Amino acid sequence: MKSLLIILVFGIGCSSKTAKVEAPSSVDSGKLVTVGLKELSDGDFDGALKNFETVLKKDSMSPYVPVATYNSGIALQGQKKFSEALERFRNALSYYSGKPSPQQADIFYHMAACYEALGDDPKTVAALLDVKNRFQFFPEEIHVEVLARLAGVYARLNNEVDAQKNYDLAEKALASLRKNILPRDNPPWMSKTLFNMGKMPLKKLVVEDFETGLKPLERGQVWLLRAARLNDPKWSQMASFELIQVYRDAWSLTEAVPIPKDEDKLVGMKSQQEKMMSMAAALFGMMSRLKLERGVDFDHENKYVREVFDYLDGLEKNLETLLKSRPVEESLTPEAEKTDGLKRGTTITPTPQPEKKLPAKKPDPNL
Repeated sequence: MKSLLIILVFGIGCSSKTAKVEAPSSVDSGKLVTVGLKELSDGDFDGALKNFETVLKKDSMSPYVPVATYNSGIALQGQKKFSEALERFRNALSYYSGKPSPQQADIFYHMAACYEALGDDPKTVAALLDVKNRFQFFPEEIHVEVLARLAGVYARLNNEVDAQKNYDLAEKALASLRKNILPRDNPPWMSKTLFNMGKMPLKKLVVEDFETGLKPLERGQVWLLRAARLNDPKWSQMASFELIQVYRDAWSLTEAVPIPKDEDKLVGMKSQQEKMMSMAAALFGMMSRLKLERGVDFDHENKYVREVFDYLDGLEKNLETLLKSRPVEESLTPEAEKTDGLKRGTTITPTPQPEKKLPAKKPDPNL
């Protein structure tokens, strides 16, 4: 009997074509699965999960169990219940043991996304390598994306050798895809692929490991900028949003560095200032590299690119203010303690930056 696993298209991740399904053993289960798949495609993860769960609970012998198991994992992933989604994907794999198959490939792809969202980098690498070993089941643009994501995880793990190797492979694969495309032509998959190559991991930056957390973002931002340049109404807007958001989150974290509680006030404030300056310097360096990628021809930039650099212009002023601030020990006078900054326990008060309203972010189809 042919596979019953129905592969949906979420972003560019699920590459396989929908498998043909033989006559179901239960008409009700077949209808529930059909409705659930339609709800998944519409982004209704709650409704889809309810239908798949009904199949799994009422008809454990149904030939629709594999497809319900797999797609319930997709629904849980969409709800950001990543641990539960992983459990469903592991169960789905049991139906497709043996030699590599398209079904395995798609399941490992989604498992990698869940591990990455949970911040489990070693397991993310393992899952992405499983995908890489099944590249024959994916179109070439997926190869590019997976290599880029793998490079980003290696960078977070401080494995610079494998990070650079996979970055180079991703660039080479992308160049191969583009070699027969005219410079002014942008095939539909290009902006989507570039967005997925640069898409930032769900794992949040943390003060304790800020510089390491920036490493994959530094390379990913280049691909996001390229996606923004293609002027695609959907993917260029999402790329612009992603770029602005990653810098906004990084700056917010920098501003919020706490004073260590177990230290003398002067020592604690000095430690706080040093950490803030270290983070600001790393962020400034990342921004400088993006500006190099921007080039100097601003006249032909589209609105998606302009809004990124409009935001960065304001952020640059705040970073410069922080980096040029006086050492904290020079500010500890009775007069200085009356300032708003010290009342908040913060030694730096950069010029407030007007909050830029970001475009509405569409749900990420890969989650």
